[in-house]
Amino acid sequence: MKRILLLVSMFFLAVLAFVGCHKDPLEYGNVGMLNLSLQRGYKTVNKGVVESFDARVTIYYSTDDTISYNCRFIDTDSDGLYTNDPNALDCIYVRHEVGFWVGVWTVIQGDTVMGMSDPTNLLYLSEENPVLDVTIVLEAGYPRIVVNQSAEFDGERLMLYGTVLEGAESIDQYYFFVKQGQPTDEEKRLWATRNLTDMDYEALLDSYEPVDAVQLENDANRFYGQMDIFDSFDFEYGLDSLEISVVAIASLNMYDGDSVPNVIHSQVVCMKINVRVGDVQEIYEQEDSFDYSSPTAYVDGYGYVDLGLPSGTLWAYCNLGATSPYLYGNYYAWGETTTKQTYSWATYQYCNGDSASLTKYCSNSAYGNGDFTDRLTTLESSDDAATVNRSSNWRMPTLEEFQELTSSCSHSPSTQNGVVGHIFRGPNGNSIFLPAAGSYDEGSFYDDQYGYYWTNTLYSNEPYKAYPLYFYDTSCFMDDENVICNRRTGLSIRPVCVQSKKK
Repeated sequence: MKRILLLVSMFFLAVLAFVGCHKDPLEYGNVGMLNLSLQRGYKTVNKGVVESFDARVTIYYSTDDTISYNCRFIDTDSDGLYTNDPNALDCIYVRHEVGFWVGVWTVIQGDTVMGMSDPTNLLYLSEENPVLDVTIVLEAGYPRIVVNQSAEFDGERLMLYGTVLEGAESIDQYYFFVKQGQPTDEEKRLWATRNLTDMDYEALLDSYEPVDAVQLENDANRFYGQMDIFDSFDFEYGLDSLEISVVAIASLNMYDGDSVPNVIHSQVVCMKINVRVGDVQEIYEQEDSFDYSSPTAYVDGYGYVDLGLPSGTLWAYCNLGATSPYLYGNYYAWGETTTKQTYSWATYQYCNGDSASLTKYCSNSAYGNGDFTDRLTTLESSDDAATVNRSSNWRMPTLEEFQELTSSCSHSPSTQNGVVGHIFRGPNGNSIFLPAAGSYDEGSFYDDQYGYYWTNTLYSNEPYKAYPLYFYDTSCFMDDENVICNRRTGLSIRPVCVQSKKK
């Protein structure tokens, strides 16, 4: 957090300390005309769209000194090219005989743009060259970040995710600010401000906890952080949900590190997390007794186990939303990618209130909204909770992959760390443990002596249902019509890794 405040302080000190200074004419000279053109996606912005704008111009000397000015730029000929107006704000003065570069930073119509003179060529002012005419192309694309609407909870730690919408290459470090409950009106006002001061951040720290975050491996546009909720929030035994407010924050260096650092933030996001604190505390009181394999390897920070299956399918080490095999993880309705409080047709994403009004994944018009059908029988990536909440290297298993798991592996009931479930041991001796995590339906939680795990496969005969893996005691079922679940139901997910050995 100190890093964030330091970066913010540097930003404002750089602007305030050097703006508007009177220079000794013997040592300094006026740059003269500074010409700018605005581009977005390598195309010049439409002529005449913006008549004028204010910008911060920074001179970067080869001696590592910097000086900043507030300037106004005007498109006098409506041709999309802008020149500074020394009569409106600051003139731009630089030292004689000292090499320098020029950087520009501004916000135009809500979009932050920046540009710099050629960093491979130093500019000079001298008696023989008293005035420069410098052209700089301003590029749109200032970094923007958002908080993902869903989080994962493994019974102890909360995993938060964010996405970079633009400019990931300019970001140096990620953070989250998290608080229990809704933001106050004053906090909402601050988070709605594009640029916060160091005093603003200090005020927000009275109610928000900073959480370090890191970039996901193999995905420069996603980042995540985790926190122990028992150390951070107030709980009562038996609590079943947690309401939090989350903001993503990033520190960055403009112009590839040659400019004054800055800090950006996302909008505040409010979410509710299913926690079931009482059950988790009971689990941790049990003695350890582990009978499952350690991860064979990791992809994007998540472990998988190679069971030696004929297909080469690599099964996740633990459930989606969990960090240990004996923890339940999160619950998802089929085709939904976020958790929720109530799992019912009224809250289901792909229907219009009941099982006969499906709006996606419908192979029978009798169940479609207005006789809708689309013939989709397998979840698309955008509706796959494993892909959305982990990465493109992970997905939900198919019906055939679960069938292979039950047919190629020996399996039997097992209790791990006090949790009932099934051990599946592969041909190579490696094993995974699937806890009997129960299910959520119509606002109620059902027995955690039963195991239900979603496949990504629709039950085409009655498309308001989808195939799960189901086990209880010594029984394990895949395609029994009596255990096929309504899509509205909240079940566990055990992902598989796309990076299979069989190519």
